[in-house]
Amino acid sequence: MSYEPGLAPRLTTLFVYEPEWVPDSLKATPAIVLAFDDVRITEWTEDAEALVAMSTDAEAAPSAGQTSLFDWHPPNTFHLETLLLSLTFTAERAEVSVRPT
Repeated sequence: MSYEPGLAPRLTTLFVYEPEWVPDSLKATPAIVLAFDDVRITEWTEDAEALVAMSTDAEAAPSAGQTSLFDWHPPNTFHLETLLLSLTFTAERAEVSVRPT
């Protein structure tokens, strides 16, 4: 999340497909970027035990951001769950793009 005085808060997420899960139509661009403007975070919860476990297990650390749920609740509420984080926020604008990794 970024904040600059005078600009609306922006949250940018990057979702990268595992190679075996990339749909044929996205082979050239397996990363999805979701950018949200005028963001207000309403809930942020971290799993402290998982965070400690990840910090001591170098092999497990890359999976820390693995997404288990990304949900939209109209008109402007979003919910994201990863292995370590549960995040609920509102955004006035969302922008979706794809790119190579």
